[in-house]
Amino acid sequence: MRVLLLHPPLQVNYNHIDYPALSSLALWQNAACLKHHGYEIRVLDAFSLSTSQKTSTKPYFYIGPEKKEFIRELSKESFDVAIIHLDQYLVQYPQKEFLSGIIAACRKLQPNAKLILADMHIGGMNYVAYDPARFLESKYAPDWLVRFESEMGLLTLLEAIQDGVSHRIDSGKPVDSALLPGPISTFDDSIYEMVDINLYLDFLTKYTESDDRVNPFKLDGTTIPFKSSRGCCFDCNFCTSHPSGMAKHRRQWRPLVPEEMESQIDKISRNTRVEKLFVIDEAANIGQDHFSRLLSHCEKHHLKLEFPNGLRADKLNRKFVERLAEKISLLSLSPESGSKNILSNVIGKKQTLAEVQRATLWAYDNKLPTALHFMIGMPGEKRTDIAKTFAFAQKMFEDYGAEPWLQFAIPIPGTALFEECEKQGLLPDELPIDYNPLFQGNPMLKNGSVEVPNGEMKRLKKALEDKVRKKIKSE
Repeated sequence: MRVLLLHPPLQVNYNHIDYPALSSLALWQNAACLKHHGYEIRVLDAFSLSTSQKTSTKPYFYIGPEKKEFIRELSKESFDVAIIHLDQYLVQYPQKEFLSGIIAACRKLQPNAKLILADMHIGGMNYVAYDPARFLESKYAPDWLVRFESEMGLLTLLEAIQDGVSHRIDSGKPVDSALLPGPISTFDDSIYEMVDINLYLDFLTKYTESDDRVNPFKLDGTTIPFKSSRGCCFDCNFCTSHPSGMAKHRRQWRPLVPEEMESQIDKISRNTRVEKLFVIDEAANIGQDHFSRLLSHCEKHHLKLEFPNGLRADKLNRKFVERLAEKISLLSLSPESGSKNILSNVIGKKQTLAEVQRATLWAYDNKLPTALHFMIGMPGEKRTDIAKTFAFAQKMFEDYGAEPWLQFAIPIPGTALFEECEKQGLLPDELPIDYNPLFQGNPMLKNGSVEVPNGEMKRLKKALEDKVRKKIKSE
């Protein structure tokens, strides 16, 4: 059975969060899993073609080949099943016609082929829960929609199709995929063999050279996205690592099989263009032995590293920070709040401010730049809580040069925070489709959800950012 996996071109909000140019990693991982299980796999990745590009047209920019060119590439393929990657950027793009055009092209090219939309959520980037009816009741509906992590659900579907019993799987309801059991395999180290990596690196070069946003983690055409683990054993209320539909799977952290992770890094290092792994784990240093092996193997191959989603301060020690100072551009830590009450009783971070300060001091001693992530606007947050956050952020900046990164608390559908805000009636009357611009742009909750009014929160945030920028510029 011929199975084609597609990562379509994307329209992405200019004020996005996460890393849209790295989103096809999820497709590569799913493709490698299906290939490992014996299926004849082809991959059409919009970011790994000679025509892959970035076109800026605010408020959205386009990445991938022109749509006509992508359809032309699609027309060269022959398949019995097509699986389309439904990532968070496709879910949030407000114009339905963008995805429906890809689906219509698949139907026209192979009328008898089965068509599946799949979230392919491997973590590391936000997951935005959505109403499945939006896709299943569309004029261009797929045969099935697989939600959340997709490997197990796709294997079940493909087996049913191959055995001629797929009619037993209700096409009108989403297939909620179980988690891939851990430790997770690298599937014969084939993940980075599913596409032409050199073409992907060409695309990353074009993407980053045309991006005028700040690039603190030095993403460029020598970088490859990497996942050394999935999930998290903690349960912060704002995190989308485990969407509400996967609530029973919360607190599950699954690293790669250690020997397979090392073998995969060996293979990656053979491409002389690759100089850095962009590790998009939710929390790469939860398992200290695992983290140490990751560092050691990258040291062996002289590969740089970045951890853009941050590391747990409570899982760092001085030796780790000394090693990181030789490997990374920036140490990202997430105190989230300067208020112990908000940190422990609202967010559920299970990490102390003293642990953050200690790790920041180690970084300062090793001349390793540090950024600290904070959020304001949690429901029920008092004026004194926000004042404590600003005071802690300013102290860490003045004492250690740790740059504060502030954002508003945005309840993304599928999170515990969203469910709590919905229960309390704090959400706006009309929910946004695209959440990307809100994190840095505007508080989302109704005025009164927080003791400090929304407009004042925006002014406070801007005042601190202006103060930091002015001091950095003067140095």
